[in-house]
Amino acid sequence: IPGVLLLAQSSAGQISMGFSDSAGNFSLSVLAGQWEITVERGALASLGYVGLGDNATVSVSTVTGNVSSVNLAASKANALIYGTLKDNQTKPVLGIQVWASESNWLYKTKGVSFASEGNFCLGVVAGSWNLGTEDEALARLGYSSQGTSASVGVNRASRLDITLQRVTAHLRGRLREAN
Repeated sequence: IPGVLLLAQSSAGQISMGFSDSAGNFSLSVLAGQWEITVERGALASLGYVGLGDNATVSVSTVTGNVSSVNLAASKANALIYGTLKDNQTKPVLGIQVWASESNWLYKTKGVSFASEGNFCLGVVAGSWNLGTEDEALARLGYSSQGTSASVGVNRASRLDITLQRVTAHLRGRLREAN
C-alpha cells in the first residue's frame, strides 16, 4: 500500500517514522533496540483500508542488526458505517473525530464529522463495531457522548446517528502529590 506513514517507537522512547513507497516497501532508520511499529490509521482510511487496532503493533528487535522481513497487512474496507453527529437539540456538530473499533479490537478506523449536517462515514470490514467520538474535543465544546455499537455485513451499509448531550454539571477538585 503506497504513501502510508509508519511509526516506530523503541522501548527507550526513541521515535522513527517513514512512508511506504509506490510498492508498499518502507525503511525506517533506527538504533539498536526493541521497537514497536504501527501504521497511521488516517492514511489507511483515506485509501479505503481499515487500520490496525490500538494493540496491533509489530515488535521488532534490532539488537543484532538490520531486520528486513517486517511485513504489515491492512484489510480493504468491505462495508460502511455512516450517520450524523448532532447535539440533543438536533444541531449538527462539525469537526469531531468519530472512530470505530472492531469488537475484538483487531481493527480501528476513524473519520470526522463534516459538511453542514454533521455527516460522517467510516469504511470498515464486515462484523461488529464499537463507535465513539473524541472525548477531548467534545469536552472543549461542552458536550459528552456515550459509545454505541453496530453490526454490518459484507457490501452493506449501516446508518448510525450519534446524539451528543450538552454538559450540565462539572466535577472539580485538586490533584496533589501524596505525602
